[in-house]
Amino acid sequence: MKAVNCCDIQDSTMELFSSCAQSELQYINISGCNNLTNETLFNILIYNPSLTVLNINRIYNMNPRDLFPIASSFKLCKLSISEMVEIDEVFTNPAQCIFLTHLDISSCWSIKDETFSSIARHCQNLKKLNVSHCIFINESFFYLGAVSNQLEYLNVSSCVQLDSLPLEFVIENNTNMNYLNISSCAKLNNKILLCVAKYLKNLKRLLLSKCNGMTTTGISEVLMNCRSLKSLIGRNCQFGEYVSKSLKYLAFSRTQLQS
Repeated sequence: MKAVNCCDIQDSTMELFSSCAQSELQYINISGCNNLTNETLFNILIYNPSLTVLNINRIYNMNPRDLFPIASSFKLCKLSISEMVEIDEVFTNPAQCIFLTHLDISSCWSIKDETFSSIARHCQNLKKLNVSHCIFINESFFYLGAVSNQLEYLNVSSCVQLDSLPLEFVIENNTNMNYLNISSCAKLNNKILLCVAKYLKNLKRLLLSKCNGMTTTGISEVLMNCRSLKSLIGRNCQFGEYVSKSLKYLAFSRTQLQS
């Protein structure tokens, strides 16, 4: 079921639909449906215990903290709750997170290290994680690296407090990663690129726009060692303007270089 950005949809409509589709729904995307309330979503979940994919991004009337006491009854694999204000108590029960493989908590600005540490400890089977614009997280990435070894997709763009060391630890323990977005992470530098070059041999897509600490030295290491790389996007970076002819040739021969 998909009802993205249906701002006029009402609780009564959703409740009627969910009751008619009892036990059948496995996928629900109601992102941006701002007229829906917690009670309605609670009823949808009750009616559909087979649900595995839930997207409730940008529903500002909802507080996800109130919805997840019953989450342990479900086998949610994919959860998107971006731009939610308070999610501090959503991930406190390991039983609620054991099946999660895809998690999007981007632009949840209230998340701090304590909350993300809890998420990392309990969501140990993640393959895809989006924490872009979570501007207060940093050291909690050590927890993520300690328990996670299956990540294939990681988006930390605009995580402005994130240092190289915690992210390096995650990379070292998730060598099957094929997508990494570190754009607008002001504290990252060439050290992270050297780590990428050493551990992420299967990387296919790297985004590092507005990372002014990156230079041709780090980029050349990535291009020489990440032989599966198909796309490199580095807008507004130093290397985009000063990259050498030989590096350009190597980049264009194997990747789609955008600077």
